[in-house]
Amino acid sequence: MIINKKAVIVDNYLRKAMFYKNARAGFQTFLRAVIKGKTGKVLLPAYIGWSSKEGSGVFDPVTEIGMDYVFYKMTDQLYIDAEDVKRCFKKNKIIVAVIIHYFGYVDPAYEDFVSAAHSAGAVVLEDEAHSMLSDIAGGVCGRLGDASIYSLHKLLPVDKGGVLLLNSGNKALASDIQCEAGDIFPYWEYDLFTIAQKRRENAVALAQMMQKIPDDVDILRPVMNDGIVPQTLPIIIKNVSRDRLYEVMNLRGYGVVSLYHTMIEQITKERFPDSHKLSRKIMNLPVHQDLGNEELRGLADCLKISLAGLKD
Repeated sequence: MIINKKAVIVDNYLRKAMFYKNARAGFQTFLRAVIKGKTGKVLLPAYIGWSSKEGSGVFDPVTEIGMDYVFYKMTDQLYIDAEDVKRCFKKNKIIVAVIIHYFGYVDPAYEDFVSAAHSAGAVVLEDEAHSMLSDIAGGVCGRLGDASIYSLHKLLPVDKGGVLLLNSGNKALASDIQCEAGDIFPYWEYDLFTIAQKRRENAVALAQMMQKIPDDVDILRPVMNDGIVPQTLPIIIKNVSRDRLYEVMNLRGYGVVSLYHTMIEQITKERFPDSHKLSRKIMNLPVHQDLGNEELRGLADCLKISLAGLKD
């Protein structure tokens, strides 16, 4: 046996990174490479939003290249419906299966989903637009699938930038895919570990504040497992109009969002009632690295006052 003085196997644990103007461009490039000479469908979660300004980040690339698709159900708590996933693989020829790690949290069915996809001969794309830090700093996603996409502006103070990563063993795909952007700020120049810690701390602190108003708010992800780095803190608004609350909070200077307030039209209320139910109630609170305890307390106080005002 020969042991070299340093590592020499180039492909060991390689994750080839390619840069694009945004994540959807990287996703579309990936899809084109995968479907080359093949027929089949892309499997997507039935919780995908649309807005007049941005369209639909993960669905638009599918329709733009004319690829056929099928959706798997998500529960009203935004967990994968494992039985529906099995049905989709049984009834359809799936060549690409997409899992979205919403808000930075990893679904309990993550491993089973990837295993089912690979057993069916599909490649797995992990949409990590929200979960780049759960991947890089937490190590809890991005490794089981075949590829991942990042959206830099959703976690870092930059205006643009998408990354497509191919995991080890995808040499054929790598040869078919080219970068499209050479001017993306190198995200690794940020202290991603410290940013991840700060986001976790902020999410924990804000969740504790939300627990003081349980009659009006439920925390969608009350448990934050090791390695999870939230993009936002998702909550469920129980007794008032989420849309009105959203307007009031933003008018008062607190940048909350609703991911996703409007489902794409292909995800119908009749077929996917749980997705539509959640989309009407969800609100996402900021936990980013710019925030300190004072800002978080101000956000919580404003939310409490706004809720009370809307109930009057």
